Amino acid sequence: MNTIPRPKSKRIIRHEPDIQYFNPQPHRNVNYPLEILTFDELEAMRLKHLAGKTQEESARLMDISQSTFSRILESAHTKVTAALVEGKSIHLTGGEYSLKEFNYGYGCECGFEWFIDIDQNDIMLEPTQEDMEIILPLDRECPKCKSKNIYRLIRDFER
Repeated sequence: MNTIPRPKSKRIIRHEPDIQYFNPQPHRNVNYPLEILTFDELEAMRLKHLAGKTQEESARLMDISQSTFSRILESAHTKVTAALVEGKSIHLTGGEYSLKEFNYGYGCECGFEWFIDIDQNDIMLEPTQEDMEIILPLDRECPKCKSKNIYRLIRDFER
């Protein structure tokens, strides 16, 4: 697990960004003005703009109140706008990664569970019900008791 020191009160970020800075200039070793964006602010923007979640859903996913989410999102918008308008680099700080992987499978009323092999890269970060119908169709039967009364089962684990 990659970690970056942070205050204990901060939340865990579950989706590691590909890069941790954006520099509008071609040379990284030159000291350009910085705009510091926290991982909470990045996560708020990711949920709202990339994942298309409502503020209520986003706040619930981040385990914070809606008013706190609104403040974090507004702060992120202000910082990113200032960086783009003023030509500043954007650097991320203050987070800890807790990357999760998921096992996708089925459960049966008889208590039997089985998992299928799915490439994690083929699945959206937060699959919708329609995505789950494609990933885990319910047109199967339990290998143990042959019942058609099965359900989708998703287990996560830290990596």
